[in-house]
Amino acid sequence: MRISLVAFIILSSFFLYSLAYNPLVTSDDALNVLMAYDYQIPPDFYCWGQDRGGTIIPLISQFFIHVLNLSPILSVSLSNYLLLTLGFIGFSKLFKQPFTLIIFAVLWFFPYERFINILSFPIGMSYSLIGFSIYFLDRLLHKKDLNNFSKHFHLLVAIGLWGLAIWTSDLAFFTVLLLAFTVLFYSMNQKIEHFPKKLFSLYTSLGIAAVTFLILKLKTYATGITENFQQFNTAEQIGQSIRIVLLDCINVLSFHEDNFLISLGAWIILLILILLLGILVLYYKSIFSLKNPWKLFLISDFFAVLVIIFLAHWVLLNNMGRWYFVAPYISGLLLGLFLLDSYVEKMGKSLKAICVFCVIILGVTPIYTSLRANNWQYTSMRSKILELNKLGKIGIIGDYWDAYRCSIANPENIKSTPHESEDIKNTARILEVFRQPKIYVSRDMWFDTFPDSMQQFGVMLYKYSDEFFLGGSNLCAYKPKKLAKIYTLGDLKFDSTVLDKTTSSLKVNPDDKKLINRHLVYGPDISLVPGTYRVRFFCSSAGLPKASKPLTIDISSGFGQKSLFLKDIEHAELVQGKQYVTCTFTIENLEQHVEFRLLYSGFNPIEFKQLEVFQLK
Repeated sequence: MRISLVAFIILSSFFLYSLAYNPLVTSDDALNVLMAYDYQIPPDFYCWGQDRGGTIIPLISQFFIHVLNLSPILSVSLSNYLLLTLGFIGFSKLFKQPFTLIIFAVLWFFPYERFINILSFPIGMSYSLIGFSIYFLDRLLHKKDLNNFSKHFHLLVAIGLWGLAIWTSDLAFFTVLLLAFTVLFYSMNQKIEHFPKKLFSLYTSLGIAAVTFLILKLKTYATGITENFQQFNTAEQIGQSIRIVLLDCINVLSFHEDNFLISLGAWIILLILILLLGILVLYYKSIFSLKNPWKLFLISDFFAVLVIIFLAHWVLLNNMGRWYFVAPYISGLLLGLFLLDSYVEKMGKSLKAICVFCVIILGVTPIYTSLRANNWQYTSMRSKILELNKLGKIGIIGDYWDAYRCSIANPENIKSTPHESEDIKNTARILEVFRQPKIYVSRDMWFDTFPDSMQQFGVMLYKYSDEFFLGGSNLCAYKPKKLAKIYTLGDLKFDSTVLDKTTSSLKVNPDDKKLINRHLVYGPDISLVPGTYRVRFFCSSAGLPKASKPLTIDISSGFGQKSLFLKDIEHAELVQGKQYVTCTFTIENLEQHVEFRLLYSGFNPIEFKQLEVFQLK
């Protein structure tokens, strides 16, 4: 009966809160889906070139995608709940009473709305891995009949889980150290002879060292370093952090949240915290008697992580986001239930009923919030976004919090990216958007009305359809205007010493030795969408015909990092009477920071006036 009820709770949570069925999907959730779609090792060890947030969910999802042939969003959903279930199994070792276990199942899979991120955010996944390690550590501490092979196996699995937890979230490093120290100290204090203390110390020391080395190695694959990630707050900043949290708490507790159940749930949690503190003060001797390692670990972790959160400058920069408090929520929840577990048999029916009522209130807060946000309908985000399939292969540009979600239901055909003023996690997605045959702009959380034109990523886009609502977004079709432009010297860069102001042109001759094998002119640093282009360089030579190649057309992107076209120009193409030299090239991707350059090789005098760029198709 107990197993069936727990299974029902897990399945109910999955069909309500997993990414495949949840009405409220965040951009961070969407990142996991998009990464799982085209996961690559080693560049994707961390989220799209970042140096934080290990991608364990996209990695596990590869099994569901490539072996079971499931969609990326369903694969990520299953991966999340696989880890959550393993964490639940591990933490369940802390409880003896079925009543406590069921309450834990509800609050683990139906958390209070403020901590709903436990179901998908890296901190929740990290604690799930640590929780599963407790299953193996508990067996080492309490099973006397384990053979040597089993002891080695249990230790290696536990330390492996710790490594995965630290990779998933750097914050787990402190929790892992506390857990290792607590287990070792408890086994020595209680003189548990069957526990392999020396082996545990050796494996833990080597494991932590190896994990630290591997994590630092994996971070070297990051293309960008997160500033302020490892900095600590000053005393003034700590005060600012505390004020932000207190103001938010007061706002919720005073029922100014405009969500009655969230405020009611906050009062329940506050009363539980007060009760816990009272118990810690009144019964501190028995609580700190070291008769149980998990009690000490949970208390230490709760306060240690809270201190770290308020000290971390990165958390302050993120406005003390509630998702960081998932960690103390888990420790506090487990500690409260651990203490409750000792008194369940002494509790009357009325007290149990009050506990059940409080748990139900906390558990339904996310459902109530989702219903309010979706006009009292519980429609999954995936089902809404699937409507975008009607548009075929498309690219979408939008606000950061909106753009990535547009792709999660069909990442193969729908490519999306935040607009150029936002935090672009993956610049490759910009190229994918402009590679699509049709481009749409979502105005949600960006602007109120669609402009007739806008420039994005160096490309001028023009509106060519009416606004419409589809897939949960307000959309409008835009298309790049075909480029047809003359670039004069004012648009380009060159050595000012070769400028002839009388003719408004650049003039160079072989006597200018310092200019030989250098670019005579370059620029104008523009973006080109996929297509075929014709470029005319208005240049000529006043010298006599010679069998020489005085110029090289050098067209590149990425500030010269990528060559788009390269051709030597012979003197015969530059003799007087010729107005320009022409080249044609085709690109298949959006190319940014494009420059049209002329490399001067000497031999003949050269005059340059301007260049023209035409997009043919």
